[in-house]
Amino acid sequence: MAIKLLGRFKYWLLALVGLFFLALLIHNSFNYLDPDFGWHYQVGQEIWQEQQVPDIEHHLFTVAGKSWVDHEWLANVLIYLLNDSLGYLAVSLVFVLLIFTAWLILAKFAISKWLGGRADSIFLWLLLALGLKACLPHFGVRIQEITVLFLLILNIWLLAVAQRQVWKKWEFLVLPVFFWLWACLHGGFLIGLAALLAWIAFKGGLRIINRFFPKIVSPNNLLPFKTLVQSVVMAGLSIGATCLTPYGLRLYGFLADYQSNKAYLRLIKEWFPMIFDILSWRMVYSLFFGVALALLAITFYFQRKSSKIDPVIKWFRDQDWWMLAFSLVLFLAAWKSVRHFPLFFIISLPWLAGFYYQLGRHSFRLDQWSVYLKIFLATIILLVSALLLITANWTNSPAQSYCSFYPCAALEHLRQTPYANWPTVVDYGWGGYFYWLWPEKQIFIDGRLPQYQWRDRSLIEHYSRFFAEQEVQTALSDYDLSVVVIGQPKPRRFNWLEIWLLGKGQSINDYDSLPETIRRAMLKMPDWQMIYSDSTATIYVRQ
Repeated sequence: MAIKLLGRFKYWLLALVGLFFLALLIHNSFNYLDPDFGWHYQVGQEIWQEQQVPDIEHHLFTVAGKSWVDHEWLANVLIYLLNDSLGYLAVSLVFVLLIFTAWLILAKFAISKWLGGRADSIFLWLLLALGLKACLPHFGVRIQEITVLFLLILNIWLLAVAQRQVWKKWEFLVLPVFFWLWACLHGGFLIGLAALLAWIAFKGGLRIINRFFPKIVSPNNLLPFKTLVQSVVMAGLSIGATCLTPYGLRLYGFLADYQSNKAYLRLIKEWFPMIFDILSWRMVYSLFFGVALALLAITFYFQRKSSKIDPVIKWFRDQDWWMLAFSLVLFLAAWKSVRHFPLFFIISLPWLAGFYYQLGRHSFRLDQWSVYLKIFLATIILLVSALLLITANWTNSPAQSYCSFYPCAALEHLRQTPYANWPTVVDYGWGGYFYWLWPEKQIFIDGRLPQYQWRDRSLIEHYSRFFAEQEVQTALSDYDLSVVVIGQPKPRRFNWLEIWLLGKGQSINDYDSLPETIRRAMLKMPDWQMIYSDSTATIYVRQ
């Protein structure tokens, strides 16, 4: 019986790996509190109680009274209702299931469409594990997970249309509704619309190429002209549907602000280029992608000199080239900003797993492993999964459970002082926490509107002045700030690759952080005094 079960190793390995990935996502979600959770909850509460989406900003004194658009309004309402009825535990688990569902869809799609139904490729499991590990910093209670799932569904949808060569009648209604829902949940719907339009342009371009070079493009990559026309209609209907949200065309105007001023790309860590995170799991996965491209190019080169058709080339010609083209675009987007890495992962994984499977299909097969190795692997997966679940911070009170990262005591102390209503700047990552627990308190900036223009510059650019010691005093006076709530200084360390390749750690400025910069500046300003300090936060006030 045991031998028979082990003969089906590849099937129950899927269940074991699924359990491990679920445990990993749970552990990741409960072991930190996303900086934006607070304002998502509070805005959702305001929408539900007032029965209308927010329109006028009131939490940031810098842009108070200015119109603003909540491009995640429906997701915020759902977060509030779920948290209010079942608690944070349920909220976190829902977001875990959201990304776990995406993982299941991704694995099934890769196996059925790109690996010929075989689930015994070690490359598939390696890339799935590597990609998920690389995406963990972007997962948790984070609304961008909705765009990860929706973009995956859209891409599979487009590949299905390309395979059957026609749009079905029901899709003319469902796709616009799909985009309307996406536009209400997260501003990432713009990526979906861009993908849809790019897919139409790509398929149209292949038709033109095929007209002049009929032997280059495989039939699997061609769409009938009628289907292309249908696709244009579908795109028009989908764009129209996104204009039917409560904000109408203002939604596009708000999201366009991110393009008018891109200072956030160099000032907010999660928007940094991948080169600044060079020793990371993201870089390892990207290396697999780069090696695959190089091997494909080499294979094409030697194929020209051989009369025998290489199996990898034959496989590639029979696939939908859109997958590789879209993967390349998202690879460049992820290289420019690590925030886009999860999108790159879900689009590139099926093609990448399929390529490596074709390259080494007769090697590294799970059915070739010994019985003892299979038992050992299964045991390790079960033990690690159990450890992850046991050590997760299962909390239903996030406001009190993450006080080593957020200014729980400092906020309550400031609330009781005579300085409670004074103009205040808090750490950028704490703005959402203040909005949540002290919504009537007006502060300088939070995570909602870093790109908003104020005094001819974006808010995040104004905030960046506090990172330069010589600018701190002038900035505090320019903005008429009287209270500063900042984290405790912590030592910065660089790994060997950052030191060798990026030259980090060579000057004293490399070790500066915002808390350290503020602390040194305060020592030189006799009109400022520290009134509170604990292991997490420090409060300074102007005397």
